[in-house]
Amino acid sequence: MTLKEFSITASGQASAGAVAFRVTNAGTMIHEFDIYKSSLPIDKLPLDSSQQVDEGSPQVETIEASEPIAAGTTVNIVATLKAGHYYLVCNQPGHYALGMRLDFVVG
Repeated sequence: MTLKEFSITASGQASAGAVAFRVTNAGTMIHEFDIYKSSLPIDKLPLDSSQQVDEGSPQVETIEASEPIAAGTTVNIVATLKAGHYYLVCNQPGHYALGMRLDFVVG
């Protein structure tokens, strides 16, 4: 999986259970790798005043929230995911609105 200004690329699906993500920040800015679950469409998640996904909203369930990932680095993140529909998001200020979000299906 690759993060860069302003996109996320990945296969888009996985099997339920422990899902390993190898996340590379190929951009020049700091990014994050967060996993959310919501019944809202991916482009309608609530934002706070910093233009970040509002993780305190009852409409958003935070499954995983990474530490900031420096440009040019790779991190390994493992999340236990049940079957369902998730959103992969960079939640640095403004990045979600600029398109750093991806639908992800766990079967």
